[in-house]
Amino acid sequence: MTEPEAFRDIDLQVTRGIATISFARPRFLNAVSENLLRELLTTLYSLEHRDDVGVIVVRGTGAGQDAHPGGLVAGSGGLYRA
Repeated sequence: MTEPEAFRDIDLQVTRGIATISFARPRFLNAVSENLLRELLTTLYSLEHRDDVGVIVVRGTGAGQDAHPGGLVAGSGGLYRA
């Protein structure tokens, strides 16, 4: 399946069955904007139909993430904080 088009507010990497979605708004401490939400939903919908993805990790980028390290991990067993 093809990757979604390049986005402004998120980055997607898929490696060995793990999709990592990174919020790319460090200037705004990765605050959710209307555009980020639209990009996130588009990406999640595209990942839902991929056979090569079993886990989705959602994380932020930038210095603001030092205070709250980790992210969210979703798999067939549920949603977990990393």
